[in-house]
Amino acid sequence: MNLQSFTKRYQLFRGLVNGRIARTDPFFIDIDVTNRCNLRCLGCIYHSAGVTHLDLKSDDTHDIPLETIERLCRDLDSAKTPLVVLQGAGEPMLHPRIIDIITMLKRQGFTVSLITNGTKLSRDMNRRLIESELDVLKVSIWALTREQYSLNYPGADPDNYLIIRDALSDLRSLKAQRSSPLPRLHFYIPINRFNYRSLAMVVTLADECRAANVIFAPMADITGELGDTVLPRREEQAVKKELKTISRQLKARGISDETDLTFLRYRLKDALWKYFPCTIAWYHARIRTDGSVQSCGRCDSEVIFGNINDSSFQDIWNGPAIQEFRYQRLWQLRNDYWAHHCACATCCFVRDMRRIDNVFKWIRPVLRPFRKRAS
Repeated sequence: MNLQSFTKRYQLFRGLVNGRIARTDPFFIDIDVTNRCNLRCLGCIYHSAGVTHLDLKSDDTHDIPLETIERLCRDLDSAKTPLVVLQGAGEPMLHPRIIDIITMLKRQGFTVSLITNGTKLSRDMNRRLIESELDVLKVSIWALTREQYSLNYPGADPDNYLIIRDALSDLRSLKAQRSSPLPRLHFYIPINRFNYRSLAMVVTLADECRAANVIFAPMADITGELGDTVLPRREEQAVKKELKTISRQLKARGISDETDLTFLRYRLKDALWKYFPCTIAWYHARIRTDGSVQSCGRCDSEVIFGNINDSSFQDIWNGPAIQEFRYQRLWQLRNDYWAHHCACATCCFVRDMRRIDNVFKWIRPVLRPFRKRAS
């Protein structure tokens, strides 16, 4: 642990002791680039036809304005918030100025990661991504065969699978021609009933495309409407065993993976607050296309801390709304409310949460009497 990371962690826990005020800037920020999407991924909480009971969908189909990105660049210090992730409730590459957004963020010194379904990759886009010096291109892959594609992407052309695979091979070739290490290619593989028997195919794909990292994730049935498509519980142990083999095969090829996080998400896949407090609002924020600020992408439209079009990010980051959210989540108050307003099943931040709680759980009992008197 270098001095900078030690200092940030020290300041993080200073804020937790305070209970409301963050003593650090967010370690990283997610930005919703667009609400538009060209696919209806089966388990998507925003666009899946099978998800109807979660208030995360938006009727707005607009893109984030370039002016909002400029405002955010002025508000944030890349030395304090080094990572920006471009993702959102839609496909980022549908934004007509996506390369300009990447270039602007890179010019300000941020490390930039972009999450995509891969369908808009092409030779021209690959060239532009390399020239923009995008750091990480994370491709979400729900299907490993043409047949799986039809099941996981209802209504989409199953030939998309072959198009994406060819585009990724082209990206590898272009990077080699230009002797460019960027963008580093990551794969994100949600596991469900339709693809769990073919996970070993990821090793070959990752090797062919020179991927740097592979992340497997449990597909969550957040609303209870996708029970027929999630991985059957009886198959989980077999899948975990296979993932250990896949992990060894990837490492033998110089490809990293995060199977420890996968196993943790399976083990603690129920709502996060059943195990330990949600501390995400102490080190992370999500910017929506309209400029509104939330803790993450799984909180509904009522959980808003402010809007960067009306206030500076710094004012919002320790404003009254986020302070109340931090206090409530840290002390696990009103869990019935959060259970209905935040989709915390199989939380992707669970590893960070547990690491924080492994330390803070020893401090919490000392602070609890003071919190009770204060409330």
